[in-house]
Amino acid sequence: MADMIDVQILLKKLRRVEDDLEILSKVSSQSELMESIHRFSVSARDLEAQASKRQQELMDPAMRDDLVKDFFSKSKKMIRKIISIMLSGCCTCSSKETFNDAVNCK
Repeated sequence: MADMIDVQILLKKLRRVEDDLEILSKVSSQSELMESIHRFSVSARDLEAQASKRQQELMDPAMRDDLVKDFFSKSKKMIRKIISIMLSGCCTCSSKETFNDAVNCK
């Protein structure tokens, strides 16, 4: 039962990250871009923290399952890489001289 709850929490946080990413792709002003970057960053870090917490719980010998542990480990690495790529790309776009240039770099 606890595993099902943990999976539901992770899925909820993943959906939030996906929603924030969708909003980020549809911004129409620089202020919306900066707000969306912040919202995406917070939700992605929240997802990473939850996945990390779950991975630590799985390291308990009584709950050890190599397949699941490996899944969470790889998920954390992927989330870190995606956050890094997205933030560097968005920051590059937001540093353009005009927002129109930034919109064209999508």
